[in-house]
Amino acid sequence: MLLCITLFFGNLIIVKNVCGVYHDDGIYVVLGKALSEENVYRLISLPDSPVHYKYPIIYPFFLSIVWNIWPSFPENLLIMQYLNIIFGALFVSASYLFLTKYNYVDRSIAFLS
Repeated sequence: MLLCITLFFGNLIIVKNVCGVYHDDGIYVVLGKALSEENVYRLISLPDSPVHYKYPIIYPFFLSIVWNIWPSFPENLLIMQYLNIIFGALFVSASYLFLTKYNYVDRSIAFLS
């Protein structure tokens, strides 16, 4: 239920077809494109394409799968945004289950947090 609520509200507040609202949004998209096209973890949007160590590779890896399935940008951006909502909803649900399983907080407090 919490997963569905998070997905619903995430869909309501999403700014469709916008990339780079925050600095790291654009970096993740560029790293995902680099992984899908060149199989390198580099910032291909910068001169000399420097290797990037600041961000973990897991999320750009999933974005590279989106780039491989639907390579036309910005049409694929909405799918990337929905992928972000799905990951957020899974995190919220896993946090709720963790907090309630180990009795850190009451179920109602875990639901609200």
